[in-house]
Amino acid sequence: MDITGTIVSYQDKSGVSNAGKEYKKAELVIKNNDGYNDKEVHYAFTLFGKAMESFNHKVGDQVSIMFNIESRQWKDRWFTELVAWKVNMTVGDSAPSQEMANDDAPF
Repeated sequence: MDITGTIVSYQDKSGVSNAGKEYKKAELVIKNNDGYNDKEVHYAFTLFGKAMESFNHKVGDQVSIMFNIESRQWKDRWFTELVAWKVNMTVGDSAPSQEMANDDAPF
């Protein structure tokens, strides 16, 4: 699945597990007007590993996020999470895309 919006918040939640293994994790919140009657809505995503390594955006950037919806059960309760696996700048922002930056066209 994918969605576009404006970054509202980014928090690095990396740490060390109980087993002593380091992990990379972050929380990313975006907003857009996908709600009923174009109401502004917020979506919170979790980023892991490679998705975090390539993340170089800041609050206010327009992004497109590719993600999966995952649910799991714990003690007779279900929890659902939006897990982002790729974050890209959207077309029309002020920063040129990598493809445009490498273009050698004279015009």
